[in-house]
Amino acid sequence: MNKVRLRKPYDMHVHLRDGEMFKKVHRFTTDKCAGGVVMGNLTPPLVTAGDVRCYRHMINRSAPEFNAIVAPMLTKSTTLDVVKELMADGTIVLKWIPGNTSTNSSTGVPLTEWEMYSEIFDFLQTNKIVLSWHLELTHSTADNKVLDEVEREAAAIPFLLALHKAFPRLKIVVEHASTAKMIQTVETLPDHVAATLTPHHAILTTADVLSDKKQVKLPFNYCKPIAKSESDRQAVVQAMMSGNPKFFFGSDSAPHPASRKVGENVAAGIFSAPFALELIFQLFFRDGYHLFFQAFASEFGPRFYGIKPSEEFIELYVPNTIFPVIMI
Repeated sequence: MNKVRLRKPYDMHVHLRDGEMFKKVHRFTTDKCAGGVVMGNLTPPLVTAGDVRCYRHMINRSAPEFNAIVAPMLTKSTTLDVVKELMADGTIVLKWIPGNTSTNSSTGVPLTEWEMYSEIFDFLQTNKIVLSWHLELTHSTADNKVLDEVEREAAAIPFLLALHKAFPRLKIVVEHASTAKMIQTVETLPDHVAATLTPHHAILTTADVLSDKKQVKLPFNYCKPIAKSESDRQAVVQAMMSGNPKFFFGSDSAPHPASRKVGENVAAGIFSAPFALELIFQLFFRDGYHLFFQAFASEFGPRFYGIKPSEEFIELYVPNTIFPVIMI
């Protein structure tokens, strides 16, 4: 058993849900982490300043020491006035999940319609508000055919490059980067373009999720973006351990009722919060990079968002061998 003492982490991409699910799962994150970016793709999604205020209040009542950085959603109904009100109320991040690429994202702005929201992106750029971006393209722009899930992240890279070219000072976080191509792209862009990395994309490959016929065989390992090839997995691990502040911890822990993780329409999401940090530390420790672990888990993320890292410390107790991702 290994023990590590580190500055209390920030989880820069986490789903705490709401209602009864929130009560069951939030402590797995809020007890271990000083804060985190909490996603607003609820039902209905968080869109307005009032939505964000109510949700933050709910989190603060249950976990008053957790710095909840609530990320409202960019939807088709989002206007510049809505974004201005969000910023005036203290919002520092706007979440963009393109329509139907992930849970509760049906009202999300399609990637192909980004130019219609240029005044919003310009406002984000001017006011240094972070765009938290789920980057996947579901349909080919050439013939509108549905893209295979393993192709969707790489296919979205041109939209990242186009948005960066149009708004070169816009702070962007590419969430849950899962391919070598995306990681290489983020590396080539300026320091205000970064990415979160998850434990599951550092451990799983497509073979741990899909059958030879591309059917979901292990539903509790199914997430979006889906786990990729072995070379992609290795690229995620290398980015984690690079010491590059453009890459930081975001678990993308996304719980669902067990009933949603079985059957024909499997919900996408891995509930990793109970052991996300331990999984990552095992990877760092195994490869001899454990001295970089605190920077990745506790420092790079909050600093990118302009937040002072926590001055509190915690201890993690970690088994000597890597254990599989298991859903709860």
